Amino acid sequence: MPNATAETSSSSLKGFALLELLIFIVVLTGLSVWLLPVALEERKDENQKHAVEYLRMLASAESLWMSEVGTFVELRQVAESVPNLPGRALHLRTPTFAFDPPMLFDVLGVGHRGGYRYRSGHNSDGRIVGCWAWPNLREYSGLATFWLDFKTQQVFEAPIAASWNDTPGTLAPDATGLTPVHG
Repeated sequence: MPNATAETSSSSLKGFALLELLIFIVVLTGLSVWLLPVALEERKDENQKHAVEYLRMLASAESLWMSEVGTFVELRQVAESVPNLPGRALHLRTPTFAFDPPMLFDVLGVGHRGGYRYRSGHNSDGRIVGCWAWPNLREYSGLATFWLDFKTQQVFEAPIAASWNDTPGTLAPDATGLTPVHG
């Protein structure tokens, strides 16, 4: 009989360990479900702040290009090179735009950086007048869509719910619904 008692207590210990493991998994799952949205919310806020700061840097770089070349240029050109007018050597006033890490571009000319996508915006005449910024994945990498007006160097929040496949396009928005971003 003593052997039967030892076997019974041994099997009940195994069952208890399994129950503890299941409780641990349930608690861990509950914590992750509770904490994941908090972590994602902070990431969205940081991505949006980063996008606004990056747009302001783009505004400065485009302003330099305008003073040197006389026109605003495509985003890829701003991010990857410096203006060098034909027949004119580079000089100290030549603007550069070198960020680490650099902006990555896809085949459509859309730049990717910090959870956001960037694209040059044009007016109805086809001239570059600003830049769009929208989240890679709405709800995960950011919520707001931004517009940068190169002429005024002002960043606005646009009333467009853009995301990965829902781009704001390449046309500049009209002023209706744009909210200036301060700070």
